[in-house]
Amino acid sequence: MSDIISSLVNYFKSSPFNVVWMLLVLWLIWPGTMFIVGMVGESRLVPIVKRQSRAFLPGDLSLAVMFLALLSLHDRTCSNPLYWGYNPEWWICVMVVMLFVAMKLRAGDVVNYPPRSGNSPTKLAHDAIGYWFIPSCLIALGVPQLADIFMGESEILISWLVFSGAIIFYGICVAVDAVKGWTPEDVAARHPENWTPIWAQKK
Repeated sequence: MSDIISSLVNYFKSSPFNVVWMLLVLWLIWPGTMFIVGMVGESRLVPIVKRQSRAFLPGDLSLAVMFLALLSLHDRTCSNPLYWGYNPEWWICVMVVMLFVAMKLRAGDVVNYPPRSGNSPTKLAHDAIGYWFIPSCLIALGVPQLADIFMGESEILISWLVFSGAIIFYGICVAVDAVKGWTPEDVAARHPENWTPIWAQKK
C-alpha cells in the first residue's frame, strides 16, 4: 500500500498541473461512473440538475477534493513502509467495518424507493461506491494522519483546511436535500423503476 500511495504522492507534488489532472480523473471515476452505469445499465441519462440530489451533484464532487487533501498529507510518511497507516490489516479492518456501515445506510435508504428502483444499477453503484468504497478510502487515509496530530507528530497543514472546507460544502448539500425533501417524481428520475439494460433494448 505504501508503494501505491508513494507513487500517487510523487505524481501529485511533481507539478501543479498534475493536481488538476488527478482531480479530473477522480471526477471521471466518481461521479462519472454513475452516468456510465445509467447509460449502460438503465438505457438513460442520469439527471444532472432537475430532480437530482444536491448531495450527489454537486456534493459528491467534493469527495475527490477530500481525497487529494488527505493524499497530500502523506508526503511526510509515504517513504516509510512501516508507517502503521499502510498496514494491510488497517485497510482491511476499515473496509470490513465500513461494509457493515454501508449495508446499514442502504437498508435505511432503500425504504424510500420502490423495490425495483432500490435495486437498480445506478442505486447499487451509488451505494457500493458512495456508501462503502469512497468513505473507506477517506477513513483509511485520514485517520492515521489525524492521529498523528493528537500525538504531536504532525502539524495542522493547509490540507486539513481544504479537507474541512470540502466536508462543510458536502454537509451544506446534504442539508439542502433534507430541507427540500423529495417527491416520487424525484425518486423516479434518480433511480427509475422501469430500467432496462442497454443490451436488452428492443431494436
